Amino acid sequence: MNLPKLFKKSLIVCSLSFMSLNATFAEDINLKEIVDSCNAGDIDNCFLAGTLLIEGTDVEKDSLTGVKLAEKACTKGLREACSYLGEEYLTGKHLKANSNQAAYYIELACNAGDMYSCAVFGSMSAKGLGVRRDLEKAASLFTKSCDGNESFGCLLLAKMHQDGFGVNQDLQKAITLLDKACSLENDEACKQKEELISKLKVKK
Repeated sequence: MNLPKLFKKSLIVCSLSFMSLNATFAEDINLKEIVDSCNAGDIDNCFLAGTLLIEGTDVEKDSLTGVKLAEKACTKGLREACSYLGEEYLTGKHLKANSNQAAYYIELACNAGDMYSCAVFGSMSAKGLGVRRDLEKAASLFTKSCDGNESFGCLLLAKMHQDGFGVNQDLQKAITLLDKACSLENDEACKQKEELISKLKVKK
C-alpha cells in the first residue's frame, strides 16, 4: 500500500497553505501588539504569533515561545493551530521532528473537526508513526474523513479496499470511493479510478 507517497503529497499542500498565511502578515509586523492581543484572548493572534516565532518570519526566531503560543490557540479550540504544530513536528521543517508530538497535535486537530487531519492521523495509524500501528483505527479515521468530504481520506480508504489492506478487498467499493474523491477534485483519485476500471475490464 503506497501510503507514504500520498502522504508526502498531502504535506506539501498543507505547507503551502501555511506559507500563504504568513505571507499575508509579512509587512509591518508588530509582534508585541500581536502577543498582547493573544494575551487578551484573541486565539487567532496566539496562532499568528506562534507561527511567526517558530518560523522566524520577520522576527527573531524563538521556537519555545512560539510553540507555547500556538499550543495555547490549539488548546482553546483553534484546530488550524493543532494541525500546524502537528505538521511542524512531523516534517521537522522549523521544529525538531518528533513523530509522537506530531501524532498528538494531529489527533487533536482531527477531534476538533479537521477532516484533513483525520486522514493524516489515519495514515500515521496505518504506518505506526508516532502511534501504535492499528489498521482498524486507520480505516475508521479514513471513513470519518471521507464522510466529511475530505478527498484524501476517500483516496486512502479506497486504496485499503483495493489492496485488501486491513479490510476485506472490495474493488467496487474502492471505485465508489475513488469516484467520490474525484468529484471532490482530487486528480490522483480520478487517475486511479480510471486505471482500476481499465484493469477490471481487462480481467473480464
